[in-house]
Amino acid sequence: MSKRRKRFGVFDASLNKTMRRARNAVRLMSGARFTPPYERPYDIAMREGFMRLRHYDSVVPTDSVESVLLVPPLMVTAQVYDISPPLSSVALLANQGMDVWLCDFGSPETEEDGLKRTLDEHLMAIDAAIEHIAAQTGKPVHVAGYSQGGLFVYQVVAYRKCKDVASVITFGSPVDFQRNLPKNFDRDLTHNVASSVRNALSGALDNVPGLPGNFTSLAFKMVSPSKEIKYLRMMFGILDDKEALSKVEPMRRFLGGEGFVAWQG
Repeated sequence: MSKRRKRFGVFDASLNKTMRRARNAVRLMSGARFTPPYERPYDIAMREGFMRLRHYDSVVPTDSVESVLLVPPLMVTAQVYDISPPLSSVALLANQGMDVWLCDFGSPETEEDGLKRTLDEHLMAIDAAIEHIAAQTGKPVHVAGYSQGGLFVYQVVAYRKCKDVASVITFGSPVDFQRNLPKNFDRDLTHNVASSVRNALSGALDNVPGLPGNFTSLAFKMVSPSKEIKYLRMMFGILDDKEALSKVEPMRRFLGGEGFVAWQG
């Protein structure tokens, strides 16, 4: 009798786990949330064309701290710096007493002539942001950029000749792309081949207004298919655990497409 109860208990636990998996799977596929949307409060301190300069509250008086300006790349939203409380550069810096500002370029596919934006317009918007922050605080600004945002930072700081810039911080923003090549590669030959390909494609590329957000999201995932497979296995392993799903939801939704916007030009 006890063995039968034990077998029934195991069966009941397995059935409950299967039901939880099914409910959570349906919820995932329907797009329903496990947690409410997150975003650290901010004010719009300035608008420069399509760029909105966010300013976050500091935990200490702003006249006694250093200011940092965060610059995102084009293909993702400004939320890349503020995905969730544990995954927030904004929260980390603000909680350590920094005066945090952020360039929000918006979603070009939803704004008038958004896909016609140029490189120059982005650089001048960042330049205006640095000018505004320095004027408001009376101090030079630490300027930080991720990926293409870091490339923007290099160019803007050079354009300003370092005026009002306390430091430059970049992540995944190589200055010399050819240094990623093996040492035995002929750099001049590589440059000539790249230039030829660019010239051959320039006509076709001129007719492409930009890449849609769902394409950039897919391309991001395909860069590392092994990580995507590992991620799917992890998700299947926690499918019965609502609490675990809630913890990974902000990053899952961001990488799943919500964090990606059209890549203009």
